[in-house]
Amino acid sequence: MNSLHKAAAILLLGCTVPLTGCVYALQPSIKRGQEFSLKSANAVGKGMPSSRVQQLLGDPLLKTSQPDGEVWYYYNAVSAHGCRVLLFGVIPVDRPPASTSDLEVTVRSGYVASSRYRQRHGFHEPKHALPN
Repeated sequence: MNSLHKAAAILLLGCTVPLTGCVYALQPSIKRGQEFSLKSANAVGKGMPSSRVQQLLGDPLLKTSQPDGEVWYYYNAVSAHGCRVLLFGVIPVDRPPASTSDLEVTVRSGYVASSRYRQRHGFHEPKHALPN
């Protein structure tokens, strides 16, 4: 009986450890929008020519016309590369870090009138619908 209990305990332990262990699942980076750097976004300032903004950041994802000029929208959402911990192979224990950046530039007569940059943790939908 003693060896039977020992064998049952080993079998139970052999089945329990893999079932309660964590599994790492490689996660790709998820991107929406366009790439632009914090350095480039922070370089945009009042009085800068709009051509310089396009040199730094590229074409905006969206341009909207206003009576006194245009508003240019830049948007970027990224989830970091890495492993994701899954309990029992299916229950997420952690979430990969994600960040969302958006830049709104108001252009009047070919120059930046104002700009607003936001970087937030987590995934946030853009303020305006993005073109497909």
